[in-house]
Amino acid sequence: MEREFDILSMGVSSGDFIFAGLERLPEPGKEMVCKDFIIKPGGAVNTPAALSRLGAGVAFVTALGTDYAGGIVYDFLKDNGFNMNPVIFRDDLRTSVSAVLSTPEDRAFATYFARSDIGSLESKIVEFAGKSRYIHSFMIDCLELPVISVAESNNLPFSVDTHWHEYIRLRDIKEMLCKCDVFFTNEIEACTLTGKSGYEAAADELAKHARLVVVKLGAKGCMVIRGGSALTMPAFDVGEIKDKTGCGDLFVAGFLYGYAVCGWQPEKSAALGLTTGALAATFYGGVDDTFTREHVFELFKTFYPAYV
Repeated sequence: MEREFDILSMGVSSGDFIFAGLERLPEPGKEMVCKDFIIKPGGAVNTPAALSRLGAGVAFVTALGTDYAGGIVYDFLKDNGFNMNPVIFRDDLRTSVSAVLSTPEDRAFATYFARSDIGSLESKIVEFAGKSRYIHSFMIDCLELPVISVAESNNLPFSVDTHWHEYIRLRDIKEMLCKCDVFFTNEIEACTLTGKSGYEAAADELAKHARLVVVKLGAKGCMVIRGGSALTMPAFDVGEIKDKTGCGDLFVAGFLYGYAVCGWQPEKSAALGLTTGALAATFYGGVDDTFTREHVFELFKTFYPAYV
């Protein structure tokens, strides 16, 4: 049966209020003046938006209120050509919001997570899984929603991105690790999940349970582990870094476009992920107007010619 979408994605969308160009993060009781201020869609929007820009057909399940932040996200998705049927947009819901304090070296967040309608989200996931070829979700989605059972019942591979969560540990996610197609994490999240002090040891521990582990390492590149074989791939110098917000999400988009949409091997997919993640550091927040398929593949050809 022909399926309408390449990837079913899901997650909590937010309105990101980005205080950009701070020299450093402010100390308690003190004020820092930023160089710019941007309001953009964020959270779970970033990966499907980048996938869509690369050319993937994406069904994005998310819940939004008809408030100011929800309107920003809804209009962005509509203006970027998304099918709006998977999107829940209701007056009785509120939309999550993040204040992003951004320096060239790091960023910090203050986030309000709005209550979601779990039943409606489940219905949308079930409906659109039957129209998709692959599922991408966050770790918390797999714990709160029937992502794994829906993937199994539709015979679909699925990937999981960790996202930050203070209390989830390896013992809580062993089922999803064993069953997922790709497990994405970053250095801090991997160490928090496993209790290990370094990303190599943390990645090795995760790889005991998962088929394919991809660790996002920022400026150091990434590590890919499959079948006991580990490969570390360096990032390229993208020049001036404006903001690291969304770099990990856009890395995942590049990797999944190669791996799940194009059928590439993990190494080549990781090279595209490093390209999209690096491009994200050149602008503030999530997907920017400069993030186009043409620009991405021009950089990919320049910095990773062996994979073109």
